[in-house]
Amino acid sequence: MGFPPAVVTERLGDPVFFAALTAQPPAEQMRMAQLQVASTLFCREYFAAYRDWLITGLPPDDVTFIRPKYPEPGFEDFALSWEALAEDAITSNDPAVVHDQLLALGGCVDVIADPATGPATIGEILSGQSIS
Repeated sequence: MGFPPAVVTERLGDPVFFAALTAQPPAEQMRMAQLQVASTLFCREYFAAYRDWLITGLPPDDVTFIRPKYPEPGFEDFALSWEALAEDAITSNDPAVVHDQLLALGGCVDVIADPATGPATIGEILSGQSIS
């Protein structure tokens, strides 16, 4: 399976990410790009699963990383670690755990939730939302 071209274009079109990407040695650029696109897709799926959980009251199924057709070294370990974190949060049966994970720095907080509906990030949407 490959990545959706629209998400690849979106991420490579982000000037902050693109500058960070091109500052890396060429051998690291593909891995960094793969991880950026995959984590964006994962965060959006995880956020949607969280919102569905709040609406339905039912915890979601596991959220999975989309794998590139030809993953770079280290990709699979990274993907498995994020999937395990999400699985642990979901099996806690507490949406607040997922909420906090979505807001963690270095994770999903700065991901645009849905570029089709506007530039709001997951963190902006969740800020001020209290789960008790």
